[in-house]
Amino acid sequence: MNSVYYYYPVIALACSGVLVLLVYGLGVAVYNLCFHPPRAFPEPFLARASRIYCIYYDLQGHLHSKALSLHEKFGQVVRIALNELSYNSDRAWQDIYGRYNQEKDREKH
Repeated sequence: MNSVYYYYPVIALACSGVLVLLVYGLGVAVYNLCFHPPRAFPEPFLARASRIYCIYYDLQGHLHSKALSLHEKFGQVVRIALNELSYNSDRAWQDIYGRYNQEKDREKH
């Protein structure tokens, strides 16, 4: 009996696993490009499909300067990763991290 035929099921299983991973990755990329809720915010093309863009600049230590250049190009709100938005305005800082304003609440009622 030839030993090459013994490895065919193992090779087929390995190829099937690789194929499943590729199809899954492609499906996630399509979802992030077409159906993900923050897709409406401006972003660089590479940041649309995965976090690789953000991780690359973060590991280099240049994510803050890259975010600033993206704000200069796209405006005050920029999507820098799949679930991360970067804001560049005083109003956003107050809305996100500010204290509760009782006067503002009284004006509504």
